[in-house]
Amino acid sequence: GTYRCDPVPNAFSSISGLPGTVALPFTNTDDSAVALPFPAGFTFSFYGTPRTTINVCTNGFANFGTLATTFPNRHVGDNATPNEAIFPWNDDLHLGPGTTPPGSVLRNFDITAGAEKLTLEWSGVRNFPSTSTATFSFQAILYASTHTLLPNVIEYRYNRASGPGVPPCLSTLLATPSATVGVEPAAP
Repeated sequence: GTYRCDPVPNAFSSISGLPGTVALPFTNTDDSAVALPFPAGFTFSFYGTPRTTINVCTNGFANFGTLATTFPNRHVGDNATPNEAIFPWNDDLHLGPGTTPPGSVLRNFDITAGAEKLTLEWSGVRNFPSTSTATFSFQAILYASTHTLLPNVIEYRYNRASGPGVPPCLSTLLATPSATVGVEPAAP
């Protein structure tokens, strides 16, 4: 399987407060990651390999395989960790220790037959250093292998009300702030 970048009109809508939405339990608010097992029957095929767990990092990425907490943004396609990853907005981010309200990373599984998807939301995150006060939010949506219309599709959504500008597609990333946006298979 391959992935391509297509700009699509999508409206960011926070999953905070939706039934089944849970904040991920990170051990700290900076450079932390957790493994997130999928519920029974939920599978996502990434580059043709069925997956049943994803690792989620506070630094704006999620990966399959080895748990990673890498904080420098990087070039998709290099050998640097993490690999087998999705990068909705990979940068040195944190959840705002000691700030009100603190940021969080939320997850919501929709297991409705034919509409199965996982939404990950980095909500109210900040760029490092911790003195940064500007917050922003974004999402990665993984449509399950059993989704009727969008099987194994990855979609990124951005809250454009705050935060840095978001490129309409990966090809324009060089003209934007220094975050990494894209997807990457296993190391070559």
